[in-house]
Parts: sequence; C-alpha cells; structure tokens
Amino acid sequence: APLSNIPLSVPSHPELIVGQLRIYPNPTASSATISFDLDRHSHVTLRLYDESGAERAIVFDGTLESGHSELSLSMSDLPNGSYILNASGDVKAVGRVVIAR
Repeated sequence: APLSNIPLSVPSHPELIVGQLRIYPNPTASSATISFDLDRHSHVTLRLYDESGAERAIVFDGTLESGHSELSLSMSDLPNGSYILNASGDVKAVGRVVIAR
C-alpha cells in the first residue's frame, strides 16, 4: 500500500521520551531489572519480542508515577537469544536484552 494511505495521528499531548531502557544484568540467565525515569504520571506498556518480531510477553501494562521506576522481568521460561523490550503508551523507548545460560 502506498505510504499516503497510512493514517497519521497527532497526539493530544507531547509524548514522554525516555530513550533507552536500562536493563541489567545483561546478558541474563533468568531475570533482569528494567530501569527508567518518567517526567510525569504515565501509562506504560512494556512488551517483549523475540528476534523474529513475535511478541513473547506483556511485561507491564498500567500507570506509573513520575520519577524513577524499576520493574522485574522474568525470562526463565524463554530460550537463549536476543530479545527486544518495547515501551509504548505515554512513553516511547526500546531496549535489548540477551538470555545466555
């Protein structure tokens, strides 16, 4: 489809850009901590994708207060490999985590 057919939306408020998610330890064997900062109370959805682009988990979907946030990421049921963690909602950010056992 031509690019002109893709609908474009203008947000009603500026997006909060947090840039890269800090994920540690990385690589990990089974679990990691996701760390980031928010400028204000925000809705955040964190999704984990494998190398093929398939969604493997919704890590978090909810609201967080402004300031520093840390979330736990359990990966013990996933095979070794590289994964992408994508933050969406009021926040746009991405990070990569590697599972190595």
